[in-house]
Amino acid sequence: MINLSKKHALAHIPKYYKRYLASVDEQTSIISLLQTQYKEAIAFYKNISEEKSTYKYAEDKWTIKDVLQHVIDTERIMAYRALRFARYDTQSILGFDENRYASNANANMRTWESLIKEFDLVRQTSIMMFEHFDENMYEQIGTANQKEISVIALAFVVVGHELHHREVLKERYL
Repeated sequence: MINLSKKHALAHIPKYYKRYLASVDEQTSIISLLQTQYKEAIAFYKNISEEKSTYKYAEDKWTIKDVLQHVIDTERIMAYRALRFARYDTQSILGFDENRYASNANANMRTWESLIKEFDLVRQTSIMMFEHFDENMYEQIGTANQKEISVIALAFVVVGHELHHREVLKERYL
């Protein structure tokens, strides 16, 4: 098992993403973090009711369903970027508009249970992919949204981004 920690991720990461790593454990390996966080996240989301999942704390804000869909979409995108860079793809990857994704995802038309299941499956596939990268793959650097980022940094962004949004849900929604 590769034992790359947060300090490795901080070597090649755009400033914008560093905020997601603030609450991530410094010493734990990325695979351990992905697995532990996965279990915690599933338990957290399962404690939110279908009725509560459509709540938003202000008119112009996302619902809880929208937030989880955003977490899912972002994890897919970060994992895709990591896959491309780990495979030595040197093509620059464009960014994405999170608000456009949210407004076109129809998350509020879905059941809360289906969103939790999708998160479950996406995280399982992310873990499986990251488990099978070797150290050279983790050290690869690519360009996404006109910024250089390493594969290990993308893996930590997956963890930190979900943690960030879970904290937002706790503070503003629940």
